[in-house]
Amino acid sequence: MEKRFKSNSNKYYFWVVMAIFLQATGAAGDQQKLLLSLAKRMMEKALAEKKFSTLEELQLYLQIREKQGKFEAARAVLVGELGTLRKVETDRKHMLLRYAKLVGTDDGAMFAEELLTEKLERSLQRAIFVRQAARVEILRRCGNLKSARDYESQLDPSLFQID
Repeated sequence: MEKRFKSNSNKYYFWVVMAIFLQATGAAGDQQKLLLSLAKRMMEKALAEKKFSTLEELQLYLQIREKQGKFEAARAVLVGELGTLRKVETDRKHMLLRYAKLVGTDDGAMFAEELLTEKLERSLQRAIFVRQAARVEILRRCGNLKSARDYESQLDPSLFQID
């Protein structure tokens, strides 16, 4: 289909790989190993030709490697250049922590610490936001609207960015 419709994207190629992967999930034994091996080789060919451009393509590769039990290979891809396809850094760190647990590496503690630090920072941002919102509400209820507007105009908008 890719040749027939002359698509610039590789979506048809990855559709084929996904179809093979889905067949492998329904298969058992040697047939499953064969289909997973085929899907893996096709994805590695795409990887070598630098055809990966979306998160979904990366996710498909990671699912194939997970199904094969090759967590170290999946982890290596996430740590490498392709890991940047995961736009949300917290998601990437969660996956790296999961793979570190499955593989048994020592860097899992580092990822866990980073995730906890980020959670703490977001909690502090929320607390500041709630405190500022409560202050505005108190000023409004007291009938001092001018002061409330003045206070609202002085709020730091960077503190309202909650993930």
